[in-house]
Amino acid sequence: CRHCHQLRCRDCVSHEVDSQYCQHCLEYIPSIDAKLKKNKCASCFQCPSCMHTLTTRAIITQTPNPTDATQTQPKKVFFLICYYCRWSSRDIGIPDQSVASGNWPELETPNAKRLDALLDRYR
Repeated sequence: CRHCHQLRCRDCVSHEVDSQYCQHCLEYIPSIDAKLKKNKCASCFQCPSCMHTLTTRAIITQTPNPTDATQTQPKKVFFLICYYCRWSSRDIGIPDQSVASGNWPELETPNAKRLDALLDRYR
């Protein structure tokens, strides 16, 4: 123990978390944000298939020119991909984003409300 300078086991000492951080990008997360976002970083996502970190990938697509319908113009779009299992956000129909840090929609799981109710009940 650092206060009484005695040897103590883990069960006799209470550990306090000073701050939370993202395990993938090591970004500091304030305690209030960590509680609201269920200890998730705003910029890192986990693969739903294998739980590895998803990476943002950019590609250039051709979109119709709004002024001239016969011409196309290149546009850079971003999507999420897992390099471990090759899962991508395109596989489940999440639309591509125009910015890399762009507002990726979090799909609601069918049992999320029930799980939240159970967690609140047993706290």
